[in-house]
Amino acid sequence: MLAESCGSWPTVTVLGLDHDGKPVADLFMDSMAGGWRARSYEDGIETGGIMCTPRGQSPTVERTEHDLPMLYLFRRELEDSGGAGEYRSGVGGEIAWKPHNVGGPEALDIPLELTLTSFGVAFPPVQGINGGLPPNSNRYQISEDTDVADRLAEGRIPEDISEFGDANVLPPKYEMQ
Repeated sequence: MLAESCGSWPTVTVLGLDHDGKPVADLFMDSMAGGWRARSYEDGIETGGIMCTPRGQSPTVERTEHDLPMLYLFRRELEDSGGAGEYRSGVGGEIAWKPHNVGGPEALDIPLELTLTSFGVAFPPVQGINGGLPPNSNRYQISEDTDVADRLAEGRIPEDISEFGDANVLPPKYEMQ
């Protein structure tokens, strides 16, 4: 027996100008690295993908940075995100990135626009089985006016989201520039 799957699907749409000044409109596909559901006899698969899209894949960090005006700070499995129970779902992912080279070589003052949509942010829409608890829900956070650029220039790579300063947790549906 398998627990329910696709408990959430965060979608981030990116609109703006890339590092060459060309328009870009793309979906940020890191959400394809969700944990697979638990079974009644075994844990789920860590960041195995989205069960309802069996051939869906997260692109490599390098591919995304090439295609979009952004720089990853980290992309990794999120510790303890697999739920609770004798057999838990696979852990999901955690990413942090910053806009980078937005607006082309002249660094035009054109903002990067993000549209965040999802289900499974306000509360997990799936249940565990055989006494297992539901999985974590998604969370979008944004930190503004950080010293991340200075840290990177000094060769220091942030390891935890708390290092970015105050982070605002965004509502389940949000649009920003």
